[in-house]
Amino acid sequence: MGLAEQGARAYLRERGHDPREWDSTFVFSARLTAAWRWREEFERQFERGAYDSLLRDPQE
Repeated sequence: MGLAEQGARAYLRERGHDPREWDSTFVFSARLTAAWRWREEFERQFERGAYDSLLRDPQE
């Protein structure tokens, strides 16, 4: 859940709050839900071929 944690810290920092309090501001269930949705979106994009260029050998 590194992406969720980084986002929560950035959100707090941008609003002038202590980013070390990210885990009490954004409860675990909210972070888990966000991570689950990001994963689902990534998989949809992957299935549509959005990352195919990253899988090709640059030597070809």
